[in-house]
Amino acid sequence: MLRGVLGDEGFFDLLHRYRHRFEYKSATTDDFRGVAEETYGDDLGWFFQPWVYGIGAPAYRYGWRNVVAGGREWAELVLEQAQPAHHATFTMPVELQLTLAGGETRATVWNTARRQHFLLAARGGASGIAIDP
Repeated sequence: MLRGVLGDEGFFDLLHRYRHRFEYKSATTDDFRGVAEETYGDDLGWFFQPWVYGIGAPAYRYGWRNVVAGGREWAELVLEQAQPAHHATFTMPVELQLTLAGGETRATVWNTARRQHFLLAARGGASGIAIDP
């Protein structure tokens, strides 16, 4: 999941830095977080709290429909985290695969709440959306 946040280049940079700094030494989770934050360039408490120190994982429900707004065609996606209420809300990039008239395309949305709506450009209309393809 951290690779999704940092991207491939950032994630492998993190692993390189972490190995270089702690190879043949002891390290804690906080040491790893420190290197991750150094690589990311900002605080990652929002990531580590639910994923490392919390319980559970996100369980997604979603639905979508084609809409026209402002003279443009969109796919409206409703994304809901359906894990038990006592589990945290997970802030995560969620990768999508849209099937459009011209073929398939991928997009990423940042899910930051239990229930969110997203408008995705869908010229010609969408015939399908898959999350985490």
